[in-house]
Order: sequence, then structure tokens, then C-alpha cells
Amino acid sequence: MAAIRLFPVLPLGWPQAVLAAGLAALCLAAPARAQDPHPLEALLAHMPPAEVSHEVQYIDVAGLRAAGAALLLQRPGPEGEFAALHRGWAWPYGFQMQQLATLLDPEEGMPSRVGFALTDIGQMLGWGDLPDVPVLVRSSAFPAAAGRLAAVLTERGFESREVGGTTVFHRFADDALSLVSRDPADPFGGHLGRAARLAFVADDILAVTPNWPSMDAVLAAEGGDAALDADLAALIDLAVDPDQPGDLLQFWTSDYSIPRTTVAIRELGPTGTPEQIAQWIDRHRAELDVLGLPPYGRLAIIDRQDGADMIGVLAYTFPNPAVAQFALERLDRIVEVAESRRRRQPLGEVLPYPRDGFVYEAGNGRAIAVMAFRFSPTPEDWSEANLFSTPGQPSRRLYDLMITVDVLPLILD
Repeated sequence: MAAIRLFPVLPLGWPQAVLAAGLAALCLAAPARAQDPHPLEALLAHMPPAEVSHEVQYIDVAGLRAAGAALLLQRPGPEGEFAALHRGWAWPYGFQMQQLATLLDPEEGMPSRVGFALTDIGQMLGWGDLPDVPVLVRSSAFPAAAGRLAAVLTERGFESREVGGTTVFHRFADDALSLVSRDPADPFGGHLGRAARLAFVADDILAVTPNWPSMDAVLAAEGGDAALDADLAALIDLAVDPDQPGDLLQFWTSDYSIPRTTVAIRELGPTGTPEQIAQWIDRHRAELDVLGLPPYGRLAIIDRQDGADMIGVLAYTFPNPAVAQFALERLDRIVEVAESRRRRQPLGEVLPYPRDGFVYEAGNGRAIAVMAFRFSPTPEDWSEANLFSTPGQPSRRLYDLMITVDVLPLILD
């Protein structure tokens, strides 16, 4: 695939301090990766296998915060230094499932509501389908904050219950809402006054669920490895592989592939007739037959930061390398010739980044078609109205393309 280029080296001209810090971090992190589980794996150990939903997302909040601050420092002149010192990270983060978005943007006063601050959060893992959206939060501050959490929750009227030796703080009936109890400074359902169950499933991991069945399932999984389905396990292998460039910031996966009839009905609206639906499918048949992907198990978007470079990874799982290689060739063709329906411009202009495609063979035998887009911002990019002041630019665009079904061959069956 001649159009695919290998990842470039970091552009010259970036401050030596950023490069040195990145190299030092990599050197320090290498031994830990060999000894300790990746934070994503540590959180997955507490995700009930039977509860795995269509969507799962991991966010390294601390990593995003550090990456955002580093990017702000690249802004020319004192403005960048001021912003980095006083903001500490850049908002918004690259992309979030709806389950996690409210946790990342509480109003002031969060420590008085839950005993710790947003800046204490290390990583988060969320899954589930609304309204049942369990979340696991990991923080090195939790061992010291556990007492404060218990005190402030008790003061706010939470009750406590022992479940198998674990203390669970809870309020309201399962999935209930209490508008009079709304508290936007509480990131765990406070913006809706929602029911909550909170429990430490490890010294550094807090589980938050809206009902007892979900909490019971999390507690039952405590200390064990989640029995992930083969496609999800393969994508986790790719995400945490230390040989992949840069550091993992975000990971989102879905098992959705949308039937053509479903999209046709959505496009035509409730007044669409069966004949109009058939005509819509016929109009797009050639595009999908020429560019469409073979049936896949799961798709994922992976957000990585490599020094000053942002890497957005689009990945699809397949049963064997031959099918994955065919899908990879289709992906390359899609980027070359497909068009964004919302923007009315070629997909190559929506994703104007050098790309690297390869087939990744996971340890469980699954094969993954991987297309990675690398954005290497230059100082001139800061003239574009702050467009590049946050991490995750390529992954944000990929996520937007997926959730809006903007490029049909990327997600239709």
C-alpha cells in the first residue's frame, strides 16, 4: 500500500526539555511494564465478564492532564506558559463515552462531596448501556482518601452496608433520580441527583454503580481476571503492548456494526416507506460493496501520545490474518476515496495525517487490522485558533466519524 507511510520521527525544533522528559519517562516506565499490570489491565480485573456491554472505554486522566500541559507549553510566547501553569491540563479531553463525560467536568467543590479532587484521579474504566453505567476509578490518593470519602458521604446522608466484607456506601433506590438532591459538584451522578453505590474494590480502585445488581457483579469479580471475549482481549493486547509507540491515553471499543436498513430508516425518518428504504440501500450498494469491510468482531479507537506527537489508532478484529489484511487494504482505500457526508469533503482531508497500516496478531489468535494516524504539530499550528491545544486530535476525529456514521463503509455491515 504505497499510500501508507511509516511513522515519522519527532519534528525538529521542539523544546529539548519535552523530548528529554519523554525519554526519561519511557526509560523509567520500561521496568514497571515488565513487573506490574498496565492500569487498564488492573481495572479490567474488576469488570464483571457477564456485564461487558457494547461499549467499553478507558481514560488515563493523569496522562491526558500531563499531555495537555506539555502541549500548552509549546504555544509561542508567555501565553502558553501562563496557560500551562494556571490550567494544568487542556479541556476538553479527546473524547469520552457519555458514561464518563460528567465525571471529568464537575463543578467546584468536588473534594467536599467525595473526599478527593479531580486532579487525584489516575485512570477510569466505564462500560454499560444507559441508564446502567458502572465506572471504576483508580487513584494513588485513594488509600489516604478512604476515610475522608466515608466521612463526607455519611455527612451527606449516604448509608453503608457490608457486602462480603466490603463496605458499600449507597443512597436511593436502584437507578432512582432525585432532582431535589442534585449536586453538580458530585461527579458520581450528582448532576442528576442519581442513586449511587460506592465501594473500594482495591486499595486504589473505587467502584461506582447506580444500582445493587451492578455493584454485586463488580464485587463478585474482585481480585479475578475478567474473562474477556476474544475480540476485546485482542484489542486490550494491542492497547497495552509496550512495543507500540507512545503512551496509552484513551481506549474505546464497540461491537456495533450497523445494518444498512437501520441507517436507511434513520436517514429517511419516520415517514420513509419500504420502497424508499430499498432505494436508499441501492444507492449506496456500490460504495459499500467496493469499500465495505468484511464482518468484524469489534472495532476500537486508541489514543496515544508519543512525545509531542498525537496518534489516533483505528482497529478492527478478525478471525485470521488473511481477512485482517484484506480489511486493511479496504481501510486504506476508504481513506483515499471515501467522503465525509457531513463535511462534504474527502475523508483524506478530514484525516490529513501520515498513516501507518499493519496487521497485529494477538496472543489469542485474533488478528487486528490497524490504521494509525500520527499528527506532529508544529509551532505554526498554534495560529489555528487553539485547534491543537488539546491531546487526541486524530482520535477525536475518528470517534466523531464513528458515532455520527459519517463514513458509511467504516461501520456498516
